[in-house]
Amino acid sequence: MIPTVKLRAAAAAGAVLIGLLFLPASAAGATARTHYSNSRSYDCSGGEIAPGTYGSMTITGVCFATAGNVDVIGDLTVAPGALFDDVTAGDPTTGTPVVSATVDVGGNVLVDSGGALLLGCSPNIACPTGITYDRVGGNLTAIDSQGVVVHSTAIAGNVSVLGGGGGPAAETCNAQEPGTATLTDLEPWSEDPTLDYTPVFTDFEDDSIGGSLDVSGLTSCWMGSFRNEIGGNATFDGNTMGDPDAMELDNNLVAGNMTCLDDETPPQFGDSGAAPNVVGGEALGGCSFQATPLNPAPEADEGPGIPEHIAVPARSLKTYRGVYSSTEEASLNLGTTESGDTIFADLDD
Repeated sequence: MIPTVKLRAAAAAGAVLIGLLFLPASAAGATARTHYSNSRSYDCSGGEIAPGTYGSMTITGVCFATAGNVDVIGDLTVAPGALFDDVTAGDPTTGTPVVSATVDVGGNVLVDSGGALLLGCSPNIACPTGITYDRVGGNLTAIDSQGVVVHSTAIAGNVSVLGGGGGPAAETCNAQEPGTATLTDLEPWSEDPTLDYTPVFTDFEDDSIGGSLDVSGLTSCWMGSFRNEIGGNATFDGNTMGDPDAMELDNNLVAGNMTCLDDETPPQFGDSGAAPNVVGGEALGGCSFQATPLNPAPEADEGPGIPEHIAVPARSLKTYRGVYSSTEEASLNLGTTESGDTIFADLDD
């Protein structure tokens, strides 16, 4: 079960969510924006980030990019204990929910200890009407961060999530409920109203990664990787998840090797079933070519599932050439009119 963003007023207390809804930007404290353009470093200590061009950017509070284009020439850094939210969609000047800001980072993205990053929005998370197409020109590195959620983003370099994950509170899948005191052991995640009812998780979906993807030593509630194009290796090593329906890894295209070692929860297919990972190199450990978990996973309660290879070698796929033609003809009797005429239709496809 994938923890997801949920409109606060629509959820039952304590639920782990499946539905995907949006939160208007006004709930995040957004105000009318002005265009900002400066080649110097910009420090966001909280609130709304104006559309514009920035030399580099450091997030030191809980900051939102809800609309427009946010272009960072250099690096984007999420400081220890800070949060950058690029999935809360909305235009506060009209109140109309739209896609969130399109974020373009020319350099690297660093998520520091205890920080959280939500980058890129699509119908698979909180933008029901479109995709932001974010971009990172360098590497994305998270060291002991709380949570990293990246959707529909092109990353030229490597993606590394090393350690972190929220600790014991995340491993037990605790979540913030509106109207209650902020869970201090879940800050800054619990300070983002978009994430009410949503336990801490790390997720990569529909991303293009030029280098390798490495998620190692993560202790969280849930983790997933879906439909990503990975130019290097994909490594999942020593991860611990509180939700038994976690470590969902499927439908990724991996040019190099895919390795799953020492993960407390073994890799599995998604809740509703999915396609195997296609691997250009070797597949090792829990996501080896010999591993055949049930598809869909039994924890999803979608039926018994069938054993299926979670990874298949790209070299096993074949190319077929040829021509196939088919012609079908049919006649339909569409009935009789009040005057007694019979209507026919001839189909020739």
